[in-house]
Amino acid sequence: MIGIGDDSAVFEATGNTIVAATDALVEGVHFRSDWSSPSDIGFKAVSVNVSDIAAMGARPKWLLLALCAPPETTDEVLRGLYEGIGEACVAYGTELVGGDTVRAPQLTLAVTAIGELEGQPVRRSGAEVGDVLAVTGPVGRAAVGVNLLLSQDAKDASPEDAIACMSAHRRPRARVDAGVQLQQVAAHAAIDLSDGLGPDARRMAEASRIGIEIDLGRVPVAPEAGRIATARGWDIERLVLGGGEDFELLVALPHEQLEGTDWIEIGRVVDDGLWLVRDGQSVPLPDEGYDHFRT
Repeated sequence: MIGIGDDSAVFEATGNTIVAATDALVEGVHFRSDWSSPSDIGFKAVSVNVSDIAAMGARPKWLLLALCAPPETTDEVLRGLYEGIGEACVAYGTELVGGDTVRAPQLTLAVTAIGELEGQPVRRSGAEVGDVLAVTGPVGRAAVGVNLLLSQDAKDASPEDAIACMSAHRRPRARVDAGVQLQQVAAHAAIDLSDGLGPDARRMAEASRIGIEIDLGRVPVAPEAGRIATARGWDIERLVLGGGEDFELLVALPHEQLEGTDWIEIGRVVDDGLWLVRDGQSVPLPDEGYDHFRT
């Protein structure tokens, strides 16, 4: 492999399928420097891209980074960003192999993640009527963490709970091992929960041309998020459905294939409609969640 130092990175894929994804993190949109350390920002930039690779059932291998920074950015900040990127590379078994650094009005990290896939890609569009819907872990921490940071007040929250939720926003972890497991269980469809359970389930339904039904009572709310939301009087349902940045995976697969995993069943694939089961009653799934271009 030829890495950093030439005009392009060169690598051999040993016959496997190559999967690529890119995401940009922009100051004031995806992170705030007064909330997160440079190391946190670098780690997050890698995690959100690696999560997209995992959602396809692939294993991330290489990264490219375009780092855009204002001219007043200090060497200390730049070192911190790359330290966080390096920590994420170790955590996910990836390697930064190239990219670019340019001057720009605001700090932006545009990462391209490249992975290898053994077998068929797990797409959003493969869900089938009769499949169960499952998530790979609890949700809600990041949304509660953002609310705490916005309020600048962690009252009614234990330090441990507050730190857990704020850390979920600052330094999220991608579910790489669960992504590889998608291949092992022959999952029909998957998507990572970056914009919220509601909108990402909607995307899967639209891509697969089916309906979905989510049982709110079965959705695993992170205990820390639930305790803080209860104490502060926040609407945990809204935070879980529309908060985003959980980076767990939403998976559609036959029920028997769920056995042997630690994923949590939260609903099912149906013929038509987008439904939320609340207290035994089916209601339309709220159209909430983050959208960069929503007016």
